[in-house]
Amino acid sequence: MVLAASFVFAPTAKAADCTPGSYPPAQCAAEVSSTVVPQGGALTVTGPGFAPESWVSIDILSQVVHLKTVEAEGNGRVRARVRIPDDFEEGTHTLMLTGRNPDGSERRLSATIVVVEAGRGGASGEPGNDDHHGEAGVLAHTGASNTVEMGIAGGVLLSAGGLTLRLVQRRRRTRAS
Repeated sequence: MVLAASFVFAPTAKAADCTPGSYPPAQCAAEVSSTVVPQGGALTVTGPGFAPESWVSIDILSQVVHLKTVEAEGNGRVRARVRIPDDFEEGTHTLMLTGRNPDGSERRLSATIVVVEAGRGGASGEPGNDDHHGEAGVLAHTGASNTVEMGIAGGVLLSAGGLTLRLVQRRRRTRAS
């Protein structure tokens, strides 16, 4: 009975507030299909919260290179496939989406990517082929984006387990008396 009630009151995740200055800002980052991409390779980038049907510029920073300009969907979401230039410098770079919020203010979303030598790993550049099974030099994308919720659920489970043990011990003591 107590265990079931513990789960009823577990907090639920709410939609991210992606307005400028929102916290936590990581929820408002652009997402990429692969964080490792070879020179000349391609990846898909997505980002929420732009003004519906507004224009969004996609650039790669360090050496600023414009990759593409796309139109946001009716819900403000952007999704585009971009290709990294063949001669782009290897290393860690920022992919930046720049456009407008629904209120007209500037909106910037970014994602970190690692550009590696062509043929060394990452997305192959072929449309729809962003998996890296068994490729040397490629780190897998692991982990979860809902770590807070998982931590809360783990705490609830530990508390419920401890409470259950206490009740069993108390019941045994009562029977022994």
